[in-house]
Amino acid sequence: MYKFAVVEFTDEKVVEVVPVNWLSTDKKSCYWPAIKTQSKLKMAVLQMATPTDSFLPLPVKVLYQRGMDN
Repeated sequence: MYKFAVVEFTDEKVVEVVPVNWLSTDKKSCYWPAIKTQSKLKMAVLQMATPTDSFLPLPVKVLYQRGMDN
């Protein structure tokens, strides 16, 4: 199973690395957390934080997925 994906947020034309558990099942949306600081956002990504009701679904295009080598 892939654990991370590189996605382009299609409305903003921004590319980010996100945990795959933030992607919708059809991989056309990413649930993005309402986190203001870069350090907290990075920690949420690395810990693969479980999306909550505060995460916003945003349209994405998956550019690449990679699994962990362990």
